[in-house]
Amino acid sequence: MSEPLEIKQEALRLIQETEAREGLQRFIYKGRCMSPALQDEDLLLVKKTPARDLKTGDIVLFRSEGKLWVHRYLYREKASGAPDRLFTKADNTLKQDLPFTEEELIGTVHESRRQNRRFSFKRGPGAVISFLVGVTALCEAHGFTFLLQVRRLLQGKLRLPWRIRTLFRAAASLPKALLVRLFILLCGAQKK
Repeated sequence: MSEPLEIKQEALRLIQETEAREGLQRFIYKGRCMSPALQDEDLLLVKKTPARDLKTGDIVLFRSEGKLWVHRYLYREKASGAPDRLFTKADNTLKQDLPFTEEELIGTVHESRRQNRRFSFKRGPGAVISFLVGVTALCEAHGFTFLLQVRRLLQGKLRLPWRIRTLFRAAASLPKALLVRLFILLCGAQKK
């Protein structure tokens, strides 16, 4: 009969093999700039993602100025004859970060784990709330006029379910911290 420690080690090995097959890497988050979505010491599952697949609101891990950063992706700016520039912003700041290139992008955060709970940023309600927080971050970084431009752009051209339209309209008036708390409630902070 196996000892409990051996069983735990075998379970951990199987989990790590599964994550590796899915292309996930583990990182420990340090900092407060993404609170409350991410807390200091959260375990992040990050998957390599090309810049063309990033969506507004994704939480990304990138290297800039010799450091690793975890911030919310806002948009990509195409430059003729030069590498595309990617723009991000921490949830707890008003201005966006200096741009970085795709070569500095490590990947997107798919899941955060803390105290036997996990938060998915890429599926279900978590993906919708991440998008809304991203839109709110864009508004903070570029002012309210950007939201009006997005609204005009989407009007009549994109048929969204009424719930998503309602959430999108609400994103302009809700503080970002409230959106993140809504995300945590909607995702149910699933137990492992």
